[in-house]
Amino acid sequence: MRCSNTIVTLLAAAAFAGVVGVGTAQAQCTAGWIPGSAASDMNGLIRWLRMWDPDGAGPLAPVLVASGDFSGANGAGTANANRIATWDGTNWTALGTGLDGGGYCVTSLSSNNNLYVCGAAFANAGGVSARRIAQWDPVTAAWSGLGTGTGNTPALTPLAVAAVNVDTFVMTGAFTSVAGAPANRVAVYNTTTGWAGLGSGMSSTTSACIALHNGDIVVGGAGLTTGDGSLTVNRIARWDGSNWNAMAEGTSGLVRCLVVMPNGDLIAGGAFVTAGTATVNNIARWNGTTWLPLGIGTSGGAGVGDVYCMAVLPNGHLMAAGDFTNAGGVPTNRIAEWDGTSWSAFGGTGLPAVVRAMEVLPNGDIAIGGDFVTAGDVPSARFARYHFCPTCAADFNGDSTVDFFDYLDFVDAFSSSLPSADFNHDSVIDFFDYLDFVDAFSTGC
Repeated sequence: MRCSNTIVTLLAAAAFAGVVGVGTAQAQCTAGWIPGSAASDMNGLIRWLRMWDPDGAGPLAPVLVASGDFSGANGAGTANANRIATWDGTNWTALGTGLDGGGYCVTSLSSNNNLYVCGAAFANAGGVSARRIAQWDPVTAAWSGLGTGTGNTPALTPLAVAAVNVDTFVMTGAFTSVAGAPANRVAVYNTTTGWAGLGSGMSSTTSACIALHNGDIVVGGAGLTTGDGSLTVNRIARWDGSNWNAMAEGTSGLVRCLVVMPNGDLIAGGAFVTAGTATVNNIARWNGTTWLPLGIGTSGGAGVGDVYCMAVLPNGHLMAAGDFTNAGGVPTNRIAEWDGTSWSAFGGTGLPAVVRAMEVLPNGDIAIGGDFVTAGDVPSARFARYHFCPTCAADFNGDSTVDFFDYLDFVDAFSSSLPSADFNHDSVIDFFDYLDFVDAFSTGC
């Protein structure tokens, strides 16, 4: 039972609100970039964003993890955070003393809820030896290494990580071994068995990785063949659990990022003109057998249209960002939305500099990180959030039904001062949020 004395009090207030008609306090939701502040701005660029639930099914709310080049006092908002921090919707929090060099990529495993971070330059995490990859244990609130850093030629340089299942993740980069085990630019880590290579790996740097719905692993980067030269893959390949497989003719240039759509199709982004036999311009869709374009792709920008990061919105639309100024023939500064048929500009004037990381927040908003200091002409230093207005604001729990559980969930959030209780999005959780929710609830949306 989720009722409490707070709920009883607010129910009485709801009755009062109905009598005096305080619903006139309703503030209309305005979609757009949320202005940055001293609490949210970063003093160095963000390279990776990922949601993380530190206690799984426990009572703690998921948080957003950022890694990058920020450091020191006010490195992340007002926090003294070194190259990695968590965002709870209101403030950044440091994870111990962080990393002594830049962080590149982050993932987590549901078997232990540990957080894993990789980077090209750090040797220590929280003062503990952890060469270029480390794990944070949310139970002990401590950093530890994963046995990496020995026997690596060239030096271990991870560029991407992705969970494969509850206890295994895949890592890509420029390394040829991990913890003494041969691993040509692709390695897997299992919490029980440790590190291992993935077949013969790849012949050159791999910069992206992801697990498909069936558990297969796809890696992308710059490699033209597998590590032993036996199979031509042209920068992207699929591991089926036993062997590497080419994905048609691959791509004509670097693959930077990968995302899986709800229907299982794979989207690849990067710096390439063709994928398979199709002209795609920096972004393409793989349907399991063939590469297909997304309109005419992206172009412009210093990187001549590079796509650096992507995310899938709750409505199934694809968000892509990077260093382009045009998507599908539509002017759009470094971020655009694909609805399955066409591209559209996003977020007003977009971003003035490269977007390197993107993640969808639990409420459906998106967070981005990169080199920029404004977003849509709103000041926002290297970290920005875009708020979407819900189709039905009173459907607080997002189950497509407006009922008393939405009311109870809102009151629980309100009584705990959770960020989601800022119903009118004025950055203050107060009684006007409650009145606005009641007004929306009473009208059915």
